[in-house]
Amino acid sequence: LIAIFSRPENFVKRQLIRSTWSKYPANDNFTVKCLFILGHSPNEATQRQLGQERGEHGDLILFPYDDTPGNRAKKLRDTIDLAFNTLK
Repeated sequence: LIAIFSRPENFVKRQLIRSTWSKYPANDNFTVKCLFILGHSPNEATQRQLGQERGEHGDLILFPYDDTPGNRAKKLRDTIDLAFNTLK
């Protein structure tokens, strides 16, 4: 698992990552899954766009709290919980 911490408004950067190094397939020894980790955006248009992006790519984890610097530790903790408890 490669967890890529991103901000809700960084659509172009996520697409760049998708079109470059995250698209390489796994080999016989391991499987790689890249997920973008985000919190909630207070901007409704951005939040709608995130929903569309999530449906199109299936690689967004959207936590239900604002994506602010004050929530970075929470985002990290929840990502670790996700990795150990859900993505086995």
